[in-house]
Amino acid sequence: MATRPVLVFDVNETLLDLEHLSPFFRSTFGRDAAMREWFAQTILYSQSLALTGQFTPFGELGVAVLDMQATLANLTLNDEQRQQFTTLMRTLPPHADALAALQRLQQHGFRLFTLTNNSTDAQTAQLEKTGLRACFERLFSIEDAVPPACKPAEQTYRQVEQALTLQGAELCLVACHTWDIIGARAAGWHAAMILRQGNATLAAGPQPHYVCEDLHALSDKLIAAYPLNDFSGRL
Repeated sequence: MATRPVLVFDVNETLLDLEHLSPFFRSTFGRDAAMREWFAQTILYSQSLALTGQFTPFGELGVAVLDMQATLANLTLNDEQRQQFTTLMRTLPPHADALAALQRLQQHGFRLFTLTNNSTDAQTAQLEKTGLRACFERLFSIEDAVPPACKPAEQTYRQVEQALTLQGAELCLVACHTWDIIGARAAGWHAAMILRQGNATLAAGPQPHYVCEDLHALSDKLIAAYPLNDFSGRL
């Protein structure tokens, strides 16, 4: 990329720590792997709905998948457990590197936005509670796309381009999920992959321009490539 990219961050797991849910899944299902299974199934069905032209808000879908997971384990969840789960999702803590890395990128002149499968209300609550909200000019939700659909549906990325009056090549998605990276790259965006726990690159399909262990490493690379007083550089 010849000019400084506008950075668009995924929220759940990229900025906020999904492992915060693990004790709930361990106590409910008795297995450490249950949380990752739930998240993978939630993504699977969010994409199944998108491919068939249907939509269910991500928060509602997450609870529906949780109930399905319980049924398969011969368990029945009560309303208190569902409410506990919903509260945990809305109060995910930030990764330890998130705030400092975002503030550093801000200080070096990068424009920062989010794009999440969550609703605007849900991500606003998440980011305000964690102190990350002030780092972003604007929060984008897939629910604002026309028609609404979960990532990696093309229209989720196009709505950001249209709102900011930018071309895809001027934007860089920062995410820890390969399926999100693939969606952004297919839309013509640049992409940076953060290797959060339980995530890895895939040796198939379009590849990210950056692969970094954490947000500190990514900020180091971006700041070196695009000095504050020099808006040239290459991704």
